[in-house]
This record gives sequence, structure tokens and C-alpha cells, in this order.
Amino acid sequence: MSVADDPGLILDPRYWGEHGFPHAAARRLRAEEPVKWFESDLVDPFWLVTKHADIVEISRDPKLWTSTERSMINMRRDNMPPMRTMLDMDPPEHTKHRKIYRDWLTPRNVRKMGARLDAISRELVDEMSTRNEGNFVDLVAAPHPLRMICELLGVGREHEATVLQIAKRAFANEDPDFEEDEDGFAKSVAFCSELLESRKKSPREDLASAIANASIDESPLAPIEAMSHVLVLVTAGHDTTASAISGGLLALIRNPGELAKLQAQPELIKTAVDEIVRYVTPTTNFLRAATEDTTLRGVPIAKGQDVCINFASANRDEEVFDAPDEFRVDRNPNPHLGFGTGTHVCIGQTLAKLEMQSLFEELVPRIRHVELAGKPRWIDAYWISSLKNLPIRYELAPSA
Repeated sequence: MSVADDPGLILDPRYWGEHGFPHAAARRLRAEEPVKWFESDLVDPFWLVTKHADIVEISRDPKLWTSTERSMINMRRDNMPPMRTMLDMDPPEHTKHRKIYRDWLTPRNVRKMGARLDAISRELVDEMSTRNEGNFVDLVAAPHPLRMICELLGVGREHEATVLQIAKRAFANEDPDFEEDEDGFAKSVAFCSELLESRKKSPREDLASAIANASIDESPLAPIEAMSHVLVLVTAGHDTTASAISGGLLALIRNPGELAKLQAQPELIKTAVDEIVRYVTPTTNFLRAATEDTTLRGVPIAKGQDVCINFASANRDEEVFDAPDEFRVDRNPNPHLGFGTGTHVCIGQTLAKLEMQSLFEELVPRIRHVELAGKPRWIDAYWISSLKNLPIRYELAPSA
């Protein structure tokens, strides 16, 4: 066994920060122990599930595998946060809460955002073209989805920095670079509370108003429930897309033949977006708990035990993907689980894909040269795979 395929790396945030998700370790687990019991000082114990078929089975059976116990690996059962989100709900409750977004994130309504997304993409790439070196995360990957999320919420640009801090705060548990002042969380709560209160009093045509004035079973959302929706929208809506954009460019830099293929065949960008999501898998895992004694691949799992469904491993499963460690912009079919599946499939995936498609349609044709200007650095974590520093040198063509 080499250092890189040590299963312990699955819970090593420092390794993730240096190298990203430990794919060699997951590959070994898929081959030798696809349902593995993990115990650690960092987290409460769980069964790690690494095969695509098993993860699909679990995701599509919320009666047997509940999300109501704890949904994220960094949660402690004896110290659960007081705020529940959609991530911690099963049907029918979960279904009712998803309906809040129904009129905003349907494919038809998302397509109407295309022109605005293209304008954001052009603006950011134009700004990027005025220089020839920088951190791509800060230049483009982070601000692109941030701007769209703020516009959906009806939040002006003067508040973008605050919204970005809220998004980053969700991942501060393990990364020292994301440490904050003691009242940071209080500031996030105050911002969300003020936003929702203002929209309750004076609704507008924005998503913040839809959340502030939503009802479940004819009862208005409690303030803490409304706040949970804003926080999930900001964190999930921003980081997944930002991570895919930055990870996608890194994949293109490391695979120049695929970049050349995209430049020669720009119609492949839509296919490339799905491959980027598969290859990067920004959100790597979630937890479910068994509601009764059961088995998985012959392994007995007791009622109440947690299973960790690992999407990053599923997206490299050799039984599903040909040459899974290769980055192929024309990969088709591509049944990746980068947006989950089943009950908790990402409600914003249509918007996320369109954001990525818009950005790469603007950026890729304008790249004359791009290379790494230093070592990429990911967030120190063990449930997301997100670049925080992607230093590049480049030359871009001017806007058409």
C-alpha cells in the first residue's frame, strides 16, 4: 500500500488541501472494501460507501436511508446545529420545502437567465483579460456564481462580499484560512434576518421574497426555517459552481489536448460541463442513517448507523465509466452523480450547468495561452473538493 491509497486519507483535511480528493484511496476501497466502517477522533463513526450502484440505491430509498439524523460528515450527533435545512429532511416534508423554489429554478425559467449570465461571463473575462496573471478563483470562479446568486436574492453588489463570507463560513471547520472573528456567525444571521424581514414587509420580484413569504401546509415559515433556506441557497448555490469552474480550468490546463478539442469544437462545451462536474465532484459526500437493520453488499448495517455516500468515488467507478481517471470533454454517456440523485438531487443543477456553460463559452475561445503559475491549493476539508488558490499565467484574446 502506498501513502496515496491509504484509506485514512478519506478523513485527512490536510491531504485534501494539498492534493484534492484522495482518489487512489477511494479506488482501493472500491476494489477491496466498498462498504467500510470508519472510526475517527474527527467525526462520529459511519459506513463509507464508495460504489456508484450502492449510492444510487441509497439515494433513491429515503424510507430505509433517512436524512433526518445528520446530513454532513462534519456534524456531531451530540452537538447538532439548532437550524435544520432541506438537507436534513425526508419526503413529504422535503418535497414541500423544495416547492418554494419551483417557479424560480425550472429549466424554462433558468433559460431566461441566459442573457444575464452571458453578460456576467463577458464582464468577468474582460476584466481578467486586462492582466496576465492571478488566482483564477478570485478573478472569475468565485465571483461568477456569487453575482448570479445575489441577483436572484435581490441583493446589490455592495453586499457581495458579505454573501461570499457566508458561503465560505460553511467550510470553515477544518481550514485555518477560513477562521473568522468571533461574531462572524452573528453577522451572517443578522444579514439574513434583515434581508428576510425587509422582504416580508415589502416583497419584491426576487427569491428572497419568495422565501420570506413562503408557507408550508398553510403555515408561514418560521424565521429560522426561512434563514436556513437562504443559507443553503448561498452556500450550495455558490460553492458547487465556483468549485466546478476552477476545477474545470485546472483539468483543461493539465489536459491541453482536451482544451484544444474544445477550442476546435465549441459545441462540446455543454458535454464538457458534465464531464467537469464528474471529474471535479465539488460536493463529495453526504450522510444517511439506516431506519432498520439491513445489509449492503452483504455487510450488515444496524438500525441507526450512518452511511456516508461518496459521490467523488462513485464518479470514478470503473464499472460505470470507461477510463474514469481520464478527463474527456466529449464523454458520452456520462451518468455522474455530481449533483446527487433521488430525493436530494440538486434543485439548482440546471442553473449551475448554464452558469458553467456560459462562462466556458466566453473563456475557452479567448484563451491564447494558459499555464499554472504556482501550486494549486484546495480547501482543507473532508466533504468538499474546492480550490481556494489556482494561480495561473495566461493571455486572452480581446472580446469579440
